[in-house]
Amino acid sequence: MVNEIRRIAPQLSYWGDGRSEQGVVLCPVDSILNLSRNHGPLGVMAAYVDRDEPVLGALFLPKSAEFMIAERGKGTYANNTRVIVDGDDDLTGAIIRCDYTGCGDKRPVGNIIQVLIENDLEWQNFGSPADAFVAVIRGKADGFVSPCMDPLHMGGYIVMEEAKVIVTDSDGKPLTMDSKSVIAARPGIHERLLELIGQAL
Repeated sequence: MVNEIRRIAPQLSYWGDGRSEQGVVLCPVDSILNLSRNHGPLGVMAAYVDRDEPVLGALFLPKSAEFMIAERGKGTYANNTRVIVDGDDDLTGAIIRCDYTGCGDKRPVGNIIQVLIENDLEWQNFGSPADAFVAVIRGKADGFVSPCMDPLHMGGYIVMEEAKVIVTDSDGKPLTMDSKSVIAARPGIHERLLELIGQAL
């Protein structure tokens, strides 16, 4: 992943979550707990950011060897094959992945889960946002919500967007490096999920 980013922008020398005109935001492992227990999924994500605009994203799931890369406006690819989500609009029986990585206050997560349960939607949290992003793209989950947008996960957000997952904040605005929340879902259910989760945040 790092080699691909360096190939596109060899001048980069910055690695981390700070700000510079051009840089790479790198999440070296998205679940320290799963890694330490050697149980459950985990992932690595990176994004190339140009003047605060994420333009290239990549994610890797070591346990399944799933690698996806996306460039803004050019789609998401897994093993050189374009991946695009299904646009089914039926919210009935939807599975929503929830995450609270980076959240100091866990109460909004409880509010989200309560709303999902009240609306007969299943929720899951396996501790790895990267795994959740791939699950939405591959159709194993229908959406992803978090009251805390983590800039270190920007690479994963781009990969979802370029696979035609609708990714916004809880106000329905496009994600930026300064967004506070994330709601991502298949095109057909994003608007409805946004209505439900907006009430919880």
